[in-house]
Amino acid sequence: MSTVRHRVFRSTRRFEQGVRAGLRSARQSPEVPWEFLEEVAGAGRAAPASHSLTPGAGRRDAGFRIQVECSGGVLVAADLQTRSFKVDDTGNELPYVLSVPGTPPGTAAARGLPLLLFLHGASERGDDPRDLAAHGPVKQLAEGGELPFVVLAPQCPAYSTWAVEVPGVYALLEEIVEEYGIDQDRVYVTGLSMGGAGSWAIAARYPQRFAAAVPICGSWLPEAAERIGTLPVWTFHGEDDENIPVRHTEKIVEALHHNGNQARFTRYPGVGHDSWTRTYDNPEVYDWLLAQRRGG
Repeated sequence: MSTVRHRVFRSTRRFEQGVRAGLRSARQSPEVPWEFLEEVAGAGRAAPASHSLTPGAGRRDAGFRIQVECSGGVLVAADLQTRSFKVDDTGNELPYVLSVPGTPPGTAAARGLPLLLFLHGASERGDDPRDLAAHGPVKQLAEGGELPFVVLAPQCPAYSTWAVEVPGVYALLEEIVEEYGIDQDRVYVTGLSMGGAGSWAIAARYPQRFAAAVPICGSWLPEAAERIGTLPVWTFHGEDDENIPVRHTEKIVEALHHNGNQARFTRYPGVGHDSWTRTYDNPEVYDWLLAQRRGG
């Protein structure tokens, strides 16, 4: 049993948002004591110390739990599914988090929706999908935010990197696209740090699959520009990044421009490695993605 969760200390309002995000699904699920959650949503920090839900046996996607704890801080789990994808017959698997907006967990009702593939950074590698709530779109969802995509977030094994896992990620992506009837022309990829490099890598390996890419502070080979072709790209990097210097993104953007790609490049003066928080907090980024269509 896995729980996707994120600690929220910011305000009672954010707490209420997080619980009410669970309520939207809870009302549609007989196993969820949504009356309790509704009471908690209105009670703020005076709510009971903890509550958890384990879905009933036989549910197709039973690897999640809605859990609320508050004692000074609040622990909120949104309706995020966790599964594991079998990459091959030699024991290689990719755990992943999946969020389908507007539907209860376990319901394959995403027909025609766009999909956002999110690749995390090196610190979240492992086999515990709860770690993916640390940053990016999964963090936003775990805090009760809403995104207009099906969000797919695989977890890279602790012994590996996204560059190695690209074929497995692609196979997982194709399975989810098929299973949920995703709009084939609105599949996007984004990632931060190691996941930024992974975004470049998978866009170069399978440029025909994606409608757009948003790599953040990731390093990749300028030689990939020819493979990426005219795929719409908006990339971000902090100018004071000491982990992955901004020059890495400069070089691949220069190569893209040289090959006729009109890639957008946003530089953050005075910002170090964390150039992802302000990027994912910017609604314009998601609006830009949704405006892109494969072959458009």
